[in-house]
Amino acid sequence: DDNVTTRVRNDAARVVSRVLEGLPQPRRAAILGVEKPFALGHNGLTVRGVLDLALRTGATSLHLRDWKTGKVETDSEKLEANIQLAIYTWAGIQIWPWATTITVGLYSTTTCAETIRKLDPTTVGFFIERLDGDAAAAAEAARLVTGKTVDLTHPVRPGEHCARCPFR
Repeated sequence: DDNVTTRVRNDAARVVSRVLEGLPQPRRAAILGVEKPFALGHNGLTVRGVLDLALRTGATSLHLRDWKTGKVETDSEKLEANIQLAIYTWAGIQIWPWATTITVGLYSTTTCAETIRKLDPTTVGFFIERLDGDAAAAAEAARLVTGKTVDLTHPVRPGEHCARCPFR
């Protein structure tokens, strides 16, 4: 792009080089998925997302990494309250049922450091139940605003309106 100055390009190249140099290099055979989409069904709800990186770390173990461009939480204990990582764990359970041990991590491309945690199974269950409650609350709010009942089992139909939607 002609609008990008040489200085900006050089800065970006340095950042990318630093990130790539700092990344732990998994064995190629250990990579199970990169940008792997998932759709999880529960009580008529569908939770969709994308796993940034899935690694097989042993015969029955799996590690799911989420890339972050800024600093990440360095206290592993605090990751227990991270709904995104709980959903990633849930996705790992569904996609790779052979995995008996699943760890999740937030990897900062800024600091080249990862905080890793194995979530307690009750944490994952807690967040799944919370999603049920949040969906029911959203449906009730929609009913109060529109006067119509929302069918939570109705499939989402993305369209051109989705690009501008703040709730996508």
